Amino acid sequence: MTPARAADGEEALRGRILAATRRCLARYGAAKTGIADVASEAGVSRQSVYNHFETRSHLFASALAAAGDEFADRVAAFLADRDGEPLDLVVDAVVYVARELPQDPVLGAVATLGRERGAFLLDLGRSMTREFSRRALAPVRARCDTARNQDFDVLADLMLRITLSLFVVPLPGTPSERKLRSLVTRWLTASEWVK
Repeated sequence: MTPARAADGEEALRGRILAATRRCLARYGAAKTGIADVASEAGVSRQSVYNHFETRSHLFASALAAAGDEFADRVAAFLADRDGEPLDLVVDAVVYVARELPQDPVLGAVATLGRERGAFLLDLGRSMTREFSRRALAPVRARCDTARNQDFDVLADLMLRITLSLFVVPLPGTPSERKLRSLVTRWLTASEWVK
């Protein structure tokens, strides 16, 4: 076998392990998914999993990053069909993520973690920040002629901090979408009145 074919085979195996991890996370939740579950689901040995991912945390972070990529594409598709000014789209994005993130079978599995939850949320936030900056906010970028890349990086970071905080500590009760939009708009524009 040539080195290129071997590398392709290893990449395919890595992808198979990640797909199995995502299925296990969706089925069992993060707290109850172990390396043995993933290996069994992928049809490989535990050692094969460890050959590609040093730890359970590394495996989960990689699976969450892949799920985050797909989630960012869903957010971008949602925003592409919306009308409004850039601020409206940003508020729409935060409300959409706050509503849909807990419902995602893989990303929502993070909620089942105990003490490990904080580390996984950090990994999820890091991977999703890059994706929001590059993918999910593309419809917002298209309507902002003067904004720079670093402006979108800051915006993506702020959006994810808000949405992840809503994921970790939901608002009391079930706020209406209108109330949530109002809160998010105030949070995103608060600095204007501080000046």
